[in-house]
Amino acid sequence: MQYRVGFAPVYAIAAAALALGSTACSSSGNGDGGSTSSGDMPSVHLEQTIVMLSGGRPQEEATYRQMLADCQAAGTPTTPVPAGDVAKIGRKKLVETIEAERASRRIDAWKVDATAPCQFRLVHSGEQEIQTADGKSYRIDLATNQGDVQDLGAPQPREAVDDGDLDAAARATGWKRGGESQVQGQRCESWTAPTGDRYCVWTGGTKWGFSRAGINALDGDGITSDGAIVLQATPPSTGFGWAVQTDSFTVGKAADESTFAVPSGARIAASD
Repeated sequence: MQYRVGFAPVYAIAAAALALGSTACSSSGNGDGGSTSSGDMPSVHLEQTIVMLSGGRPQEEATYRQMLADCQAAGTPTTPVPAGDVAKIGRKKLVETIEAERASRRIDAWKVDATAPCQFRLVHSGEQEIQTADGKSYRIDLATNQGDVQDLGAPQPREAVDDGDLDAAARATGWKRGGESQVQGQRCESWTAPTGDRYCVWTGGTKWGFSRAGINALDGDGITSDGAIVLQATPPSTGFGWAVQTDSFTVGKAADESTFAVPSGARIAASD
């Protein structure tokens, strides 16, 4: 099975800089400034919708609509995707919860299978990765309900991220820093990439290892990276790129325990 590489929120993000001292988390949950211990990290919960746009339109959905129109115009017997499911085509749904000693990330995706001419079928795929407080790391393919588990040992604290001179880094790489904005009530730093893609990166988690920098904040698959949280991404209107919409983002709200449960009936094999 293929899994997304690099999911390490507990080990790479979970804690803060013990060497810098400890301050209490602000009641607002923004987490700006200062330093903290791993035990002070609040629960961070993120839900996002992700889609590849081309010229401002969802790329895979637009391709499907064109193929469907061609089939119908030719009079070929056609089975379309149910109308209520068309809005899922090419979309990904990310649900992620990160705590000091455990984490869970689930990604669901939908694509069109057009193997048989003009016979369109929506196909769902998904994966879930769970890291537990006792050091176990589970990876489950939600389509096959098969997965594996590794024992990585107890989570280790990590120092707060030091972003250094963000303006100098931006100039050196062709990025533009646009100042502070807000998404879902949380502050974020606006960035424009050399390609014209615009990101807004959460600024409230630097003491827990989340960078404010736009560079490398979004992975090539449109999923926010392990070292930052992109709350919004907008590709250029005349080009293509990932659009990221944050549907929900909370800091400090108690997580549902089911978030960290291995899916019922999953067949888990020990990994070497």
